[in-house]
Amino acid sequence: TPVGSVFFAFDSAVVSDEFHPMLEELLDRISNDEFKGSILITGFADSLGSSDYNLDLAHRRAKAVSNYLVNNGLDKFLIDVESEGRLLTPNILEASKRRVDIFVKNADMKPVSWID
Repeated sequence: TPVGSVFFAFDSAVVSDEFHPMLEELLDRISNDEFKGSILITGFADSLGSSDYNLDLAHRRAKAVSNYLVNNGLDKFLIDVESEGRLLTPNILEASKRRVDIFVKNADMKPVSWID
């Protein structure tokens, strides 16, 4: 289960301001000396467009979230980035597929809320 997800506009890899508070909360939780885990950031795209394009877009989305975390103090060596490309899950709105999921590995952490 991801501790957080960042959603993107169509064909975009820009982290929207509305997700900054959630990412800041995540940073607060993991930026102490007691955190011994690592972060896996997985990018996805919707089913529109070619597989190659969507794989690249999903990677750019994951890198955008990774860069945000690193630029705000997270050690880049704690982050693994992967992309799954297009998400072909039926019965899920296309907009819900345009996302990055953030997982914490080797540490217990409850999901971070991005809704106030």
